[in-house]
Amino acid sequence: MNAIYRILLSTKNSFVVKASCAMVGIYAGYLFWYMFHQFFSGAADHYGLIVTVISLGIDIFIAIYNLPGQLCNNYCIKNILFYPIPVRIILITLLGRMFALQLGICMALTYPQFIFKNSWSAMENILASMVVISAMDFVIVLCVVVISRIFSNKIVGYAFAMFQYVSILLVVVLVGNIIALGLTQPDFLLWINERVTLANIFLFAVPFTVLLGIAMTIVFKYWYIRGYLNVQSFYKQVAKKHGSIIRIGHPYFLVEWKRVLQNKELLFFSSFKSVLTVIALCHLLVTNLGQIALGEKYVIELFLLVACCGTNTISSTAYSSDYNREYYAFLPVSPRRMFLWKTILGFLWGEAMILFFGLVIIVLDNIPVLDFFLLFIYGTSMNYACSWFGVFLDLKMPRTVNSTNELLHGNISKVIVLIVAMAITIGNFYLVGNHMLSVPLLPFLIIINVFIVSAELCYWFVCKGAFDDTNK
Repeated sequence: MNAIYRILLSTKNSFVVKASCAMVGIYAGYLFWYMFHQFFSGAADHYGLIVTVISLGIDIFIAIYNLPGQLCNNYCIKNILFYPIPVRIILITLLGRMFALQLGICMALTYPQFIFKNSWSAMENILASMVVISAMDFVIVLCVVVISRIFSNKIVGYAFAMFQYVSILLVVVLVGNIIALGLTQPDFLLWINERVTLANIFLFAVPFTVLLGIAMTIVFKYWYIRGYLNVQSFYKQVAKKHGSIIRIGHPYFLVEWKRVLQNKELLFFSSFKSVLTVIALCHLLVTNLGQIALGEKYVIELFLLVACCGTNTISSTAYSSDYNREYYAFLPVSPRRMFLWKTILGFLWGEAMILFFGLVIIVLDNIPVLDFFLLFIYGTSMNYACSWFGVFLDLKMPRTVNSTNELLHGNISKVIVLIVAMAITIGNFYLVGNHMLSVPLLPFLIIINVFIVSAELCYWFVCKGAFDDTNK
């Protein structure tokens, strides 16, 4: 099994890496327990339920993130199909590793309840979580196999894009709303505790999970291989290159423009992901974090613009999606200028999103011209800051892509950019909302963004060697 897993994912984790991940998980679980009891002591009695919901959300997110790519977009599976290995071995190997990872995350978040409170309910929460997670894994595999078969090879990749990303957004919004509602209304958690018991889990969830497992095994056995080949034929069609009638004289801009057009699905996935992510994040943040900026104007508009800037796939995949970067060492190409033009192209792509949602704001809200102009300056400055940071992270975080699926490609860098942008914005809301600074919110945000952009440009001018391509 271990050898097959290494072939499937082209990876080999040493004992040091596994031990380090375990230590990080133990520390993260303790840190979460400490911060929860420090800042949310009113809901401390329901810590087990809250941490169970969070661990379920994380585990389901990971399953949706990884299983479709590992099962249908992984080109290494072609190598295994030539050998007399039953397809169920592929399923058992991938699901077994996924289940082990999910169990580790669940235990890392739950163990402080058992150690510090000596509560055996923590073991019940882990057991119930594993039953629910197993059922969700089976459902995801079923959906993956069915989608790979019922859609033609011309659109099956886009169907996977919609399934994965919509599912992830639903999980994030659902878990975020449950946690926010539980922290503000403890009676809601008490209502869940009264109905979700271990007896009900074993009475209803376990038989349902067993039936799902049987159905998944049958469908996987007869449909999987044809579905996998159907998905691979989609990416073969996408890989065909067509000539462009556009003539661009600037060499760096031409290279970047070709980089984006080499994968037409990158444009679709980027637009599709950005629009859905902006809408979902804006709803989640305004609903649950809007009280931080209570009384301030344009909270929804500001969250909307920050989400637009942070979800820029073009900048977060600037180097990892550039298949020509290995040739730059043999060409008279300046790494600094290449970095600059990758940032500019990502900025232009993000600016299109800013303009699109700016028009939406104009249509829906009656905003004065001066305020709209300030919002546009804020969005433009934040857009450049996020584009620069996304390109820089993709440069400094080299990673090997074992899947042809571009849906979640670049999300590591994108998530970091989005978290940093949201943290800066929420921090500014907190400073102004608590009257720590007696300045209007919008001009203060613009000043902070101009300072960040200036710092990025100074770093680009001074630290010339920091922009050498480490992915080569």
